Order: sequence, then structure tokens, then C-alpha cells
Amino acid sequence: VERDKALEDLVARAEWSSFQGLTRKAQKDRVILSRACHSSAFLEVLLAELRSAGSWSESEFLANLALLVVQGMDAKKCPAKLRNDLLAGIWTEVANVRRISTEWHHAAVALRKSEQYLAEGTGNPLPRARMLSIAASLQAEQGHLSEALALLEQCRQIYLPVAKKIPVNCLPRLEP
Repeated sequence: VERDKALEDLVARAEWSSFQGLTRKAQKDRVILSRACHSSAFLEVLLAELRSAGSWSESEFLANLALLVVQGMDAKKCPAKLRNDLLAGIWTEVANVRRISTEWHHAAVALRKSEQYLAEGTGNPLPRARMLSIAASLQAEQGHLSEALALLEQCRQIYLPVAKKIPVNCLPRLEP
């Protein structure tokens, strides 16, 4: 399983590297038509690119590619609830990029879309925690500190049980 995952990751990165010389239209067409682009590994590559995008327009384009990836995924391998989790994750990352760009209204719109998809998702709490952390950052930047702290408390409540399951020897060591 680990070998297959590593191979899928390598194929996704290789596929993405082949995009570099293409126009945006050609990239979009390739995502729509190429089965190699319709994988969770390729989606992860796009989300990493989205998180480190150099401009607002680049991040919006990458987000649109990511949405196309999810639309192209096989419904048997990616049922509707999982698809909704993936779409929520994309909108959460879009919200974060918009927040960083001080496009606060547009960030809030993206967060609402994320919440809508999460409501129809698998119920996995981790995508919700990520969305709440971005929402908290947005609230804090807008000067709404008590709302931000309330959202962060919700995050803590989600992450605490997860953190308790991690063996202590797997946690990073913090130096005093």
C-alpha cells in the first residue's frame, strides 16, 4: 500500500511538472481530459501549489484546476460525501489565500462554501478543524478576537482527541 501511494505521488508530481510549459487553457484542458490528473495525489500537488502561489490570480487559477480534478474523479472511487470533503478543502485553501491577500469578504464567501460542502461530507472532523482555523485567522485579522478565540477553541476540541492518539515518541521534541 505504501509503495502504491508513493508511486501515485510520483506520477502526480511528474504530471504536474509536465504542465510547466503549457498555457493556462492547455493546463485546464489537460486536467479535464487526463485520467492521471483525476487522483487525490494530483489534487494534493495542486493544493500545495495553491498554498504557495505567488499571486492572487495564480491561486484562483490553481483552485479552479483543483475543482476540475475533483469533478473528474471516478464516482466509484470517490463517493459524493468524500467529494464534498475534498471540495470543502479546496474552498478552505482558497479562503486562506484570499485572507492573506486581505480579500476578507471573498475569504468569507469561500469559507461559507467550505461549510456547505462539509455539511454534506463524510463527517471527518479534520477538514472542519482546518476550516475553523482559517475562519479564526480571518476573524482575528478583522479585529474580532473573541470570535476568533471561540473558533480556535472548537479547533482544539477537534484536535485534542487526535493528538491523544499519537504516541509521545512520534511528536516533535520542543526544546526549552
